[in-house]
Amino acid sequence: MFLDVSSFSPGMKILIWLIPFSHPFMAAPNLLLGQTASVWYGILYLAFFFVIF
Repeated sequence: MFLDVSSFSPGMKILIWLIPFSHPFMAAPNLLLGQTASVWYGILYLAFFFVIF
């Protein structure tokens, strides 16, 4: 992604977070910034998405 997701409005953040393939792209910057909780939530969301579909 070319933009910082944390600077978006809450509604736009939710729309981006609902897209499953956005989580891997947001994982690297979050890990570098020490925000591991969002990375774990992304992993859980992708696992849930994989099991459902």
